[in-house]
Amino acid sequence: MRDIAELSIYYQNFVVEREIPSLEQLAEFQARHGIKLPDDYVAFIRSINGGIPTLNFFTNEECEFVVETFHHLSLIDDQDDCYNISIASAWPSEDLGRTLIAIAGDGSGDQLVFDLSLGPQVRLWRHDDGQQPVIIAASFADFIDRLEPEPEDDQ
Repeated sequence: MRDIAELSIYYQNFVVEREIPSLEQLAEFQARHGIKLPDDYVAFIRSINGGIPTLNFFTNEECEFVVETFHHLSLIDDQDDCYNISIASAWPSEDLGRTLIAIAGDGSGDQLVFDLSLGPQVRLWRHDDGQQPVIIAASFADFIDRLEPEPEDDQ
């Protein structure tokens, strides 16, 4: 996985720097959700607990996705904090009737998720198409390695 520092994570407006979760907090989060997070994602969340990446553009043959923010892990479920993994995960989980873990959003409602019942792949859940999430990267490390700066608009 690329060095996390290369993502140039920053914070502004409602996206604020958060404490790094302890191993105990991670264990409690996983127990609450009945999941085990992939090791590469745990390494990420243990170094950067959410934020806005400068390298924020992902593309492959199937899709393009601009990461507005990586969600943060917190054991406090503040319903007004849409960047909290637990809060962000509620909508896709309710929509599909199974536990999904939302790890990043694009600002319009679409989410990057883990469906850990199916494996560690990063999947794209589009909030308005009624479809199952589609695999866009084999792992979180693969996703991070493929992030680039968002292309400039040609206007």
